[in-house]
Amino acid sequence: MKKLLAGIFIGALLFTSVSMAADVTERQDIQIVVNGGVVENGNTPIIVNSRTLLPLRDLVTALGVPNDSEHIIWDNEERKVYINSEDTHIELTIDSDIALLNGEEMILDAPAIIYNDFTYIPARFVGEALNKKIGWDSYDSKVLVRDGEMYGEVRQVFADTERIMADVRTLKATAAVDLGYQNSGDVMNIKTYMELDLPKEEVYTVAEAKFADLVSSNEQYFAGGKYYTPNELGVWEETYTDQTFEVLKNYANDFTDFSIKDETLYDIFTIDTEKTNEEVLVLRNDVMYKGLMEELNGTAQSAIGAEELGEIKELTFEYYINRATGNVESLIATMVIEDAKANDDMYVKVELEISEFNTDFTVYNPLVY
Repeated sequence: MKKLLAGIFIGALLFTSVSMAADVTERQDIQIVVNGGVVENGNTPIIVNSRTLLPLRDLVTALGVPNDSEHIIWDNEERKVYINSEDTHIELTIDSDIALLNGEEMILDAPAIIYNDFTYIPARFVGEALNKKIGWDSYDSKVLVRDGEMYGEVRQVFADTERIMADVRTLKATAAVDLGYQNSGDVMNIKTYMELDLPKEEVYTVAEAKFADLVSSNEQYFAGGKYYTPNELGVWEETYTDQTFEVLKNYANDFTDFSIKDETLYDIFTIDTEKTNEEVLVLRNDVMYKGLMEELNGTAQSAIGAEELGEIKELTFEYYINRATGNVESLIATMVIEDAKANDDMYVKVELEISEFNTDFTVYNPLVY
């Protein structure tokens, strides 16, 4: 009897040795987000030696694995867990960095462990084995899980759009920013319209700002290497400026630069099947990700004064892409940001509309009208 009790005691020590020896940090703030929906954690996610481990049953059931003894199997004698999902079979051994995926050995960046009597597993390996894409939101500590096929399709759409928009030759576009406060009727509107012909090095822009009864506007025209603006009488005249066409071209890039600098964006966007039709494909984010703020153009950031404001409460983006040509037709971004100084929430809406892209048209010339 003594030997039996001693054996049980030693076995229990071995069974819990990882949680006792490993550098484990509980992180109740970590959320699991699967295809835009937050998964309620039955157990607290943990960080072990800088790696995120998630409760096995919480994760795999959220990924669509049935929660029963045929699909999630624990072998107490071998200290192994088996996950079966359709044609995918995963075998994990506690404390081992070697796993089997459909019989093939795979090296893990972190082993499965037992913590507080529950099995924790490396999220990335298991998720990708089940054809999911695993991302990480460092702003809000979210594990982002996306269907692998959807992730690939979204990434390809963004890549195609970036390539097509970078090849701009002619452009007509309008950018508008509306900002105000939730409890106030005052709204500021900033609107910029541009016509651009890169081969001819010709551009016309008009910008207007409105707030209450105050209105200010600015027009400019650049052609033939010369820069023109209207004087106080509204008569257009050549104006000295150190701007070159390259400067104006870079300004135009604010309308056409759709490059993705933060790859987390691929994890948070999905195709909006309700708004997508034969003519337009619509991408939208279904996860609130603060990194999207950096995707706003410089004008909007300056107008918002985001660096002086507080917590971003809401942030949504929608891209409307012409399915025939692949170019962006419009972009709509909306935000709600806490402003502690005003004791109110600021709302911001940014809209970009591209009415002409690489079509034949003549840039408006105010000198001849």
